Amino acid sequence: MAAAKIGRIAQAQQRQAEKQQRRRLREKKAEAKRRPGRPKQKRYYAKSRFSLKRLRKLLNNIEIVITVAVPDEPFTKDPERMYSYYRFRPIEIRLNLDGTLKGGILTFTFAWIDWSFVRLLVAPFYSSSEEGGELWDPVTLFLLDLLRVLLHFSSRDKLLDELRKETPLGREIAAFVGIDLGNPKDPAHKVPSEMAFTHFRNRLTNPVVYEAVFHIMVGLLRQLDIITFRVLAFDSMLVETWATFHGCENAGQAGHGCEQCPLFQQCERVPYDLEGGVGHRRSKEDPNQVEALYCYKVHTGVSFEVELGMEFPVVLLVTPGQGYDGHYFEALLEQMERYHGQVKAIFHIADGHYDDFKNYIAARKRGARPIFHYNKRNENTGPEALDRRGYNEVGWPYAPCQVVMHPNGYDEDDKRLKFTCGKACPTDHQDCPFRVNQVGYVKNVPVAENSRLVLEIPRGTQRYKIIFALRSSAERNNDYFADNGLSRPKYHGLHNMQLNAFLTGIATLLRKLYALIEEAGQQEVEPERYPTLDLWGLPLETAIRKRWKHFHQEDELLAFPDG
Repeated sequence: MAAAKIGRIAQAQQRQAEKQQRRRLREKKAEAKRRPGRPKQKRYYAKSRFSLKRLRKLLNNIEIVITVAVPDEPFTKDPERMYSYYRFRPIEIRLNLDGTLKGGILTFTFAWIDWSFVRLLVAPFYSSSEEGGELWDPVTLFLLDLLRVLLHFSSRDKLLDELRKETPLGREIAAFVGIDLGNPKDPAHKVPSEMAFTHFRNRLTNPVVYEAVFHIMVGLLRQLDIITFRVLAFDSMLVETWATFHGCENAGQAGHGCEQCPLFQQCERVPYDLEGGVGHRRSKEDPNQVEALYCYKVHTGVSFEVELGMEFPVVLLVTPGQGYDGHYFEALLEQMERYHGQVKAIFHIADGHYDDFKNYIAARKRGARPIFHYNKRNENTGPEALDRRGYNEVGWPYAPCQVVMHPNGYDEDDKRLKFTCGKACPTDHQDCPFRVNQVGYVKNVPVAENSRLVLEIPRGTQRYKIIFALRSSAERNNDYFADNGLSRPKYHGLHNMQLNAFLTGIATLLRKLYALIEEAGQQEVEPERYPTLDLWGLPLETAIRKRWKHFHQEDELLAFPDG
């Protein structure tokens, strides 16, 4: 019996040793296949769930959703009277051996989206079929305008030049947007002119068409579970106008534009574009100085997807440059709800420009927790003033012995924060009557007592700093916009700036979706090169902490006083 038992133990030990040897061999092979130069300790999120193979069936179903999501108003113009006519031709997207998409982003844009719904959106802006003369298909004009931004053409004329010269890229673009370069209906109108685009933009008396297309794209990514709206970050960017600014010192000071200025009639420095405004930013030459800029302001809201480590623009609003950011926060939320219903956002993150009572109310009314930087404005934050008001700069109260109390939890039912002193009494207060309690002096501060200063996640805590650091996603989105069509565009007027902003937003969503699917395809082809950090099943705050630990160790967090 003893010999049999010893034999079984020896066999089990041998199996365990063989198992460990096979594991070491697998690790050795994976290390040999690792991409040269890639740090071994670097971690990547698993994006393979968004590979093209897994999304192809879902993308086909989404095409039907697009068709039924637009107004049921037919476009009455006869196709025979159009110089071009866009028709959707499904293209099977194929993968290269390395997982990249064949045909690039141009083929990807037209392979799975039927852009015919644009014709239905513009139908209310066109008269009946019997009126008017020949025209270009509005879908063609819209898509050419979109490709100008998507393919990084510096001007529309350079894009049209590709079509006129019939370059390989020009012929490919013409075939996708419905232009027949080989057999045009009218040789004099082989390619749209600049005037055709001007008439098209002027016909759309408001930006609702471009706004609707942008939100249809956001809805597509929401159906793919790429956009979740759980973490929303807000910011704005100044977009310099093409008009020359002559340095008027009065414009914008009282929150008005040139036409509202009392000196407008006799002013000799009026710019050509009267709909812009004077905004202010830090000087690029001297960061300590503030410079005036005649511009428009693009207010954006992005949804930061923690699991993917990516941000996606979900709402846009364009105003004159002198507009204050905090006045448009609720307008951004209402625009989002108009197209996507009541989204379940957990955090609304923004800087001090959004630190207004009405914005805290708007966020909490929608079930979100505001993570806004506190704007001191002109408050006196000297030691004596802080002692008189009873709490420090970030809203932590003082104990009776003037020790700063620390947060100790949030009561969701009663909507109040709990602060404790932790028995950190000064040496001359050792006889404090509250030392008999387990945590010392306790104070409950309701959020309603000061909704700006008292947050569900207290300022100054590490938890607040980690979540607030996600606001950098909105700043990255602004940089992306500036590099993709919103860096002093050659347009005049608020209407044209609005259309250009929504075009940039649509192009951004397409580019990010393309990059996500391409990277997911590469991960599926060579999974050993992409070790995963699985965050999909974790609670949001846990996933944020893990993501920050692996990816944001170099980020600068706000230096809040801990008391």
